[in-house]
Amino acid sequence: MNGGLRLPINLATRPLRNRRLFRAAVGIPVVLFLLFGGGAGVLLLHSTARLRADERTRAELERRIQSAGRERADKTGQSQTMRKRDSELVDVVNGVIVRKNFSWVGLFSRLEQALPPQCSIVSLSPLQLTETGLRVNMKVITPGLPGLLVLIENLTARGFKDVVLRDELTGGGRLICEIGFDYNGTL
Repeated sequence: MNGGLRLPINLATRPLRNRRLFRAAVGIPVVLFLLFGGGAGVLLLHSTARLRADERTRAELERRIQSAGRERADKTGQSQTMRKRDSELVDVVNGVIVRKNFSWVGLFSRLEQALPPQCSIVSLSPLQLTETGLRVNMKVITPGLPGLLVLIENLTARGFKDVVLRDELTGGGRLICEIGFDYNGTL
């Protein structure tokens, strides 16, 4: 037994230690701390770079939005200026289109159907074409009041609106009357 393993007898002066266990117990958390710290550092750098890129993108988008707002305001101003400048021309063109699409034959055929046999139209004046219809003032000659009443009833029955007797004159045994009405025919 002289050459064998000798155990120290005085453990107080020289205690038995498992140094590998202690090194592993301290080393593993240190390595894990360094690994997680390094990963956190990489993530921090990556997120900082991404934040800067996002800030640059936000600033660019903000600039584009402001530019688009200024351009929209300019276009709105130009549109209003053109609308004011060209409103008369547009009204004239729209009036021409409305007059072209208006059924004059329908108006005159309805007037002819509404006219009693003894009555005749002397004049149609003025013809004011609106968006919803036509405002007409006409002078008619009737043999008397019954013919005039029949004419007004016939105009109302045939779809003429707001039939109004404006003026009435007698002369030569006949009534000369001015009648106004609205015709809402095919526009």
